[in-house]
Amino acid sequence: MRVQLVPLDGGRPLDLVKDLTLVGRQDDCDLQLDHKSVSKMH
Repeated sequence: MRVQLVPLDGGRPLDLVKDLTLVGRQDDCDLQLDHKSVSKMH
């Protein structure tokens, strides 16, 4: 199954190819969101 994150602002879609994708502020996250309102890891 193909999974993508599609930005609402028209940016380029991001393919999620791993079975588990870590999202957060930590350096070892697959998708890093650099904002103080984001938790370290989900």
